[in-house]
Amino acid sequence: MYEEEIEYVLRRYKELFGFDLSYMKFKVDKQPVYTNGEPCYEYDFDECAGDWTKLGFIRLNPDMMSVMKRYGVKWHGAHDVLDFTIKIIAHELAHEVWNKLYDDMSGDNFRQSVIDAAEEEGFTTVYLSTVRPSKYREELFCEYMAKLISGHVDDEVKPISFPEDSVPHLVKPISFPEDEIPSLKGRKTIWTTRVSDDFNKFDIGDVVETPWGEKYRVQLFKVIYDVEDHPFYDELTDEQIDFLSGFDEMKVLKLVQADHVYKIMGAILGCLGSHVDEVDYQVTEELEDDPWLAIIESNGLVTKEEVIRWHERHTADPDGKGIPYYFCVRDTRDTRDYVLFSDEDKWWPVNTTAERKAAIKAGMEKGIPKEQLDF
Repeated sequence: MYEEEIEYVLRRYKELFGFDLSYMKFKVDKQPVYTNGEPCYEYDFDECAGDWTKLGFIRLNPDMMSVMKRYGVKWHGAHDVLDFTIKIIAHELAHEVWNKLYDDMSGDNFRQSVIDAAEEEGFTTVYLSTVRPSKYREELFCEYMAKLISGHVDDEVKPISFPEDSVPHLVKPISFPEDEIPSLKGRKTIWTTRVSDDFNKFDIGDVVETPWGEKYRVQLFKVIYDVEDHPFYDELTDEQIDFLSGFDEMKVLKLVQADHVYKIMGAILGCLGSHVDEVDYQVTEELEDDPWLAIIESNGLVTKEEVIRWHERHTADPDGKGIPYYFCVRDTRDTRDYVLFSDEDKWWPVNTTAERKAAIKAGMEKGIPKEQLDF
C-alpha cells in the first residue's frame, strides 16, 4: 500500500534537494506511535495521518480519507486523497531531513532558508495552528517541504532559492551484522567492507550513524576487486571470505568517531594582503605540501585530535617573517566557533563580543593586522 506514492516522494526529494532517503522504511498501521516506535494511545486512529520515528521507519495511516474528514479537508475525488497522501509522506520524511541534517553551518542555513521562504510567503496550514510553540519551527519546515515536494506551488510564489553555503548533508545510517555489534561499540576506529547496494552509498567525509547511536566519519576507503586483496584478509573468517568472494567489487571503509567534529572555516596568512582570494592563493603556493592544505581546500570535517596532530607537525611561521596565521574552527556539536593561531595550542572561543575582542587582541599582539582578524 502507498508504494507508488512513496516512490514518487523519494524521487522528488532526490531531484529537488539531492537527499537519498531510500533507506527509510514504511509501516502501514492505524495505531499512532511515538518517535521511539512505541504505541501512542493519546490520539484516535483518525487523528494522525503519519508518524516519523527515530528508528528509521514512518508509520502511515491506511485510511487517509478518515483523517481528511476529521480535519475538514475537502476533496472532490481520488486525486485529492492522493495529493493529501503524498503531502503526508513528504511531511514525515521532512522530519528525517530536519533531524538528520548534519549540525553544521550548511545544515543550519538550509533549515533557515526553508523557514524564511515559508514566512516570506505567509504560508500556513490548519495543522500548524495546532502545533505547540517549541515544535513550530520544525513543523513549519516539514509542512513547507511537503508543499514543495508535492509540486503544488502557487504560480505567484517565487521558487525557493538556497544560498551556496546551505548545501545540506544528511547523517547516513549504516548497518552491521547483529553478532558484530557488541564488539564494535565504543571503538574509535572501525574498518568495514561494503558491497552491493552499500558499495556506492558512502564517500569520504560522510557522517554515518550506527545502530547503537554513535556517529562516525568516513575518513578513507579502498576499492578492491578480489577478496584476496583485502587489507585485512588474514583477519577475515572463512565465512566472511566465502561471502565476499561472491562480489566483483568491494569498498573497504575506515570510520573514525565523529562525536567531536570540527570544521575548518578558513585560513589566513597574517603576513599577506587582506584580500581573501589573494590569501587563499598564497596559502596554496606557500603550503603546497602541508597537511593543512587538503583540509582547507576540501572544507571537510576533521576531529579535534586531527587538528591537534596537524598543528603539532606544522610550521608556525612558513615564510620566516615572524607572523603566524590562524584557523577558524567550528565545533559542530554545539555550533560554537573557535580560533586557533598557528604558533600556539590554545583554542580561543569567538562566540560573544568579549570573546572576539580577546582573540583579536591576541592576534594583534602576534603581529596580525586587525583588518585581517575577521571572525
